[in-house]
Amino acid sequence: MLSDITRNTNLRTSGVRVDRYNKLVPIVTNAAASFKTGGQNLSGDNFITKYDAAKKQVLWSKNITTVSKGEYAGFQDIGHDSRGNTYVVGTFPGTILRVDREGSNIIPWYLPAKIDHTKTGFSGLAAVENCLLTSNNADSQIYRFDMTAEKGSPVLVRRSPDATLATIDAIYLPPKYEGKVLLVAENAKGITVLRSSDGSWQAAEHLGTVPNNSSAAQGGTITTAVQVGESLYMVEGFSADPPVSNSTAGNRTEFPMVDITSEVEQLLKK
Repeated sequence: MLSDITRNTNLRTSGVRVDRYNKLVPIVTNAAASFKTGGQNLSGDNFITKYDAAKKQVLWSKNITTVSKGEYAGFQDIGHDSRGNTYVVGTFPGTILRVDREGSNIIPWYLPAKIDHTKTGFSGLAAVENCLLTSNNADSQIYRFDMTAEKGSPVLVRRSPDATLATIDAIYLPPKYEGKVLLVAENAKGITVLRSSDGSWQAAEHLGTVPNNSSAAQGGTITTAVQVGESLYMVEGFSADPPVSNSTAGNRTEFPMVDITSEVEQLLKK
């Protein structure tokens, strides 16, 4: 349990990703109001917590609202670089914070020229080498950043064809493809497959979408994709379920993960 966070109805844990460089687990928790109101209400605190899963120990927890000062929020996905930094994406509007390994230095690494928290922006992060990718709901595009830079500067990843990406959530680089394949979660539509043949993400092929039409996961929306072993799965969210009284969760007992391995492999044959 995370002190002051677990079962707190004013908070939601929205980003959890193992740092492949040190096996520690950064956890992003945001004020629930920002997502409930689509960025209209940014009240409440937001945290990043570094957790050691092997020792079952919280190493540190920092309130990132002291940096954002309530001007931007909707923090969710996470990325890492080889220097121990953690990158935290914000959605209202699209922002990126950089946090050092000890949590002692948190900086606004990328902020838009105009901060309008009523506008929906970035949603997901995925990192390979020194390249940080993000999905942008403001224009339905994918952008890349150079993580060695002092400040982030977004560069458009040109896609061919430039098909629409609708209501993007997390993005994911499955390890089996060595950073050359990006799986984009589109909430209602499914998992869209992009490929950068050289892994530079200067440009990408838009190969198609694995649809969200499994009978086993009716009513679910796609939040991300994940690799387990050599298989790939769609992760379904059921946020529309009615909550149990005096609880932060619903009464659902089954959480299906849909195997999309063969469908992705078929698209990669193009």
